[in-house]
This record gives sequence, C-alpha cells and structure tokens, in this order.
Amino acid sequence: MKSRTLVRIVPSAGCPPTDHQTLVWDPERSIGTYNLYRGVLDSPAGYGDCEQQDLESETTEDSSQPPTGAGYFYLITASNRLDDEGTLGWDSVDAERPNSDPCP
Repeated sequence: MKSRTLVRIVPSAGCPPTDHQTLVWDPERSIGTYNLYRGVLDSPAGYGDCEQQDLESETTEDSSQPPTGAGYFYLITASNRLDDEGTLGWDSVDAERPNSDPCP
C-alpha cells in the first residue's frame, strides 16, 4: 500500500462562519513547493485542475463555492527543488492517478 497524504479542511473557529475553507496537509521533507488541484466530486473529468501553484507552506485557503448540491475534492502534489512535480497519489485500487494537466 502506498502512503497517502490527507488534505484536511479546518473548520472556522469564528462566528459568523468565514467565506472560505482552510486546507492543511502533512509536510513533505524534500519539497520546494506544493501544487493544489481541485475538482467536483462525482465528476468524470479526472483528478481536478490546478487551482494554486508554488505554495510554500502546508496550508492555503479556498474561497470558491462548489455548484449547488455538489462538493469539491482536493489533491496536493509536491515539487522538489529541481521543479520535478510528484504524483497525485493512488486511487482506491492502488493505481497511480495520472496528471493529464499539470500546473504550469
């Protein structure tokens, strides 16, 4: 079984609720930067589109709202200091997720 990095959505502690989601993930020791991919759940369009790139820390915010009745999924990749982008991870049958449209 391959290791998987979980992207957590941190609930807002403020009241009233904020207009964004805070995303947090575990650090990868060998990285230079991270890329965030986002897609709509149950979409046949693959594993999401590049939403944010060259993130230097293990947290970011997303203020977008998914379509009515839908939700988002997020995937994170790490790029090393040579700018080689890592994998989008593995799916439920342990097959590597292809990245057909990597961040520029």
